[in-house]
Amino acid sequence: MKILWLTENYPPNRGGMAQSCDRIVFNLRKIGVDIDLIHFTQHTPEIKINQTQLGKDILFPTDEDLAHTFNCLFNFLENYIAKEKHTHLAVFGGYATMFFAPFVSKIFNLTLITLLRGNDFDAGLFSPRRKQIVEDCLLQSSMICSVSKDKTFKINQLYKTLNTVYTPNGIDLEHWQVLPMDLQHAENWRKTHVDYSHKVVGLFGHLKEKKGGLFFLQEILKADVADRIHLLIVGEMQSEMREFLVAESDINYTHYEFIDRYALLGYYPACDAVAIPSFYDGMPNVLLESMALGIPIIGAKVAGMADVLSQETAFLFEAGNGESCREALLAFADTEAEILKNMGNLCLDLVKERYTHIHEALNYKNVFESIEINKS
Repeated sequence: MKILWLTENYPPNRGGMAQSCDRIVFNLRKIGVDIDLIHFTQHTPEIKINQTQLGKDILFPTDEDLAHTFNCLFNFLENYIAKEKHTHLAVFGGYATMFFAPFVSKIFNLTLITLLRGNDFDAGLFSPRRKQIVEDCLLQSSMICSVSKDKTFKINQLYKTLNTVYTPNGIDLEHWQVLPMDLQHAENWRKTHVDYSHKVVGLFGHLKEKKGGLFFLQEILKADVADRIHLLIVGEMQSEMREFLVAESDINYTHYEFIDRYALLGYYPACDAVAIPSFYDGMPNVLLESMALGIPIIGAKVAGMADVLSQETAFLFEAGNGESCREALLAFADTEAEILKNMGNLCLDLVKERYTHIHEALNYKNVFESIEINKS
């Protein structure tokens, strides 16, 4: 088994998709899966093949004219695949790769596996302009891996003959842990920015419309808990959310446009809970990042949150339901610190039991190997 992996999302790109792709590929290689990764990128003028300790990373230049890019890539792959003898083609998100993958699979007779992330489905399959690209890729795939059970269900209902499997995210607990200096930073930040009577709720990531940030702010006011909560917001906000915060002086908040991922370890511990109020989603990295640090969730009961969380680990509410969200906010505001700490401990225990990076990598490896068995 040797995998050719196509992606538009990989370091040095930022964002959750690039972070997830890096984690999955690194840990698959670490447990013995042979992967050549091709990263479509505008950061290089020419093809660069980097031999890493665990495999090859190939930077492939993209042009505004994708047809030109794909023809050049085909020329490269014609010799490269013959030489390296790949058996599988994995496509990790992004519309350019999803468009090109079925062609590569057919021409070179590679078993196609699509790793479907939340945004590929939500913004792809329900987009008139992109639907055909996503659909063609799914229909050509021997297996589709989805990070949430609701996506698996929807695909199975739409395309009865496709093989779909649930492959949740994981997190490396050895590297994702706070140091004494992180705890000190969090404590100092809280003393400097937060009234002692307030509980801190974190909102992390790219807070675009589907993340429900504006909805969550509105419900904080309606629930009449604004005088008991301080929001720690880290990430790019949609303009409506930003304007709402400027207009509503009753909401206490601190906002940082961007903080490097590992620097966040000095901010997460300042939170009594982390909010993920998404209308729809996949399995956001923030979910496991928070739980792995022993922080309970205030979350919409949808997608990855519904798969992972329970009343023991989170204050759950129905996605987009204002009354349900207000009930969750009131329950959180009324919960004593010791109980919140116990909920956080249960979050960490759950991650250790089911959602480490090793669980994630073995899950994908088993999927790849099951296809190989079925072929033989």
